[in-house]
Amino acid sequence: MRLLKLLPAYLLFALLLLIVQNVNASKNSEGQNDTIKIGMLIPDNKSIAAKHGAEMAIRNANKKGGLNSGPFQIIVRSMEGS
Repeated sequence: MRLLKLLPAYLLFALLLLIVQNVNASKNSEGQNDTIKIGMLIPDNKSIAAKHGAEMAIRNANKKGGLNSGPFQIIVRSMEGS
């Protein structure tokens, strides 16, 4: 049951990973291995399940070497407030 709650976060991460991979492949053709930053918007600061799911996916991807030896970094922002 808990995994079903994290499924949207994993799907979002997979989609973002595909987009970043295509964009980053053209930029890193010179052999640069910079950190790949992935942004994530959450409805409010109480949405920790999605945040934890994305962070877990990032950790697992970085353990496997990231993308072209470049590590991933997630940047989480809340849509609360101005």
